[in-house]
This record gives sequence, C-alpha cells and structure tokens, in this order.
Amino acid sequence: LAADTYNIRPLVKKACSLIVPKSANDVFPALLCVANISCPELESEVTKIIQEETQALLKSEYFLDLDSKSLEFISRQEKLSVTELELWRALVRWAQNKAVTNSNKTLRQYLQFILPYVRLLTFSPEDVSKEVIWTKILKSDEVVELLSAIASKHTLNLPGLCSNQKLREQPDNAIIDPFIKEIFKICIDSGNFPFTVNNPGVCDSRISIYTTKET
Repeated sequence: LAADTYNIRPLVKKACSLIVPKSANDVFPALLCVANISCPELESEVTKIIQEETQALLKSEYFLDLDSKSLEFISRQEKLSVTELELWRALVRWAQNKAVTNSNKTLRQYLQFILPYVRLLTFSPEDVSKEVIWTKILKSDEVVELLSAIASKHTLNLPGLCSNQKLREQPDNAIIDPFIKEIFKICIDSGNFPFTVNNPGVCDSRISIYTTKET
C-alpha cells in the first residue's frame, strides 16, 4: 500500500506477484490490496475466490480483521456462494467486533459504506424481524419502509440502503452439498418450496445450500 501511495508501480507489481492467492485461506492480503489500490494483477483471482469460497472467507478468523473497503468489495459482488442472510450475519459480526475496540461509533456507522450493497429487499419479513431489527442498524422508520417494500414487492428509496431486489447469482462452479440438493429435489417434487434445483438461490434465505470448497 505504501508503494502505491508513493506511486512506485514497479514495486506495487512486484508486491502483488508475491501475494497471489490460491484459496480463501490466503486471500486476505490480496483482498486488502485490490480493495484499497489498483491491483489488476490480483483482482480477477481475488474475485474468483470471493465468489466461489464465500462461506470459508466469512468464517475465517481473519475476516474480522478486514477493513471496511474490503467488506465493501465483497458486498459489491454480483455472485456469492452464500445467502444474503449469511452475508448480513457476517457483516453484523464484523461491525460488532469493531465496536468492541472503538465504542464511539455505532454499528450503522461502521457499515455505512457497505449497506448500499446489502440486498435487504431479498429478505423475508421473518428475516427482518429476527435478524435485522435487534441490531438497531436500521432506524424504526427504515424498518417499516423495508417491510412495506418487501410485502408490496416495490423498490426501496432510502438513502444509504440498497434498492436491488434481485438475488445474487451463484458462481458457475459453486459447490452444492449433494445431500441437501436431493432434499431440495424431494421438496420441489412435493411442491413444498418455491424454488428449483437449477436455481437454488431462490429459496428460504435462512438456508445455506453451499459447502466450503476443499483446498
């Protein structure tokens, strides 16, 4: 980062070549770089790992040490291999951890540059009730507007919040647990759930259908 600050591109390129990630286990230094400076040498590989190994990334012990720009980079992805609710939970956990070391800022302040990319409109009313309200990240009137938008399937026009109603796509090679996929197939055949095996992202946002990629 210092090399970029002083515009020493050859040094930046050299540093990038030393931290090319192979999996979610070692992606964090590279993620920090692509989120904060121009690192075209790393961006495609970092993006691929974030999209395909999101669950492992969010569960890593290093996730809580990321800066807000890194979380913004993750949240801006069109494809992630976790549900939106899993992403939300990870972001809340991150903000809570930050608040432990600096209680002068609220959870909302920690997440202010990330919330515009969190697709709250894909949540169910139950998700909002159980997972959003208690955090106090959203104001009371924002919760009311969110629930109203979800119920009416309308967009959300609130400053600082995401208006995207579309579920994120899953990566082309996202790993789906075969056992869970079979359960989903049975549920579909019985007509119990409004989703398809070919589009497993369209399901109860509380259920994760992804497994961590083995490295």
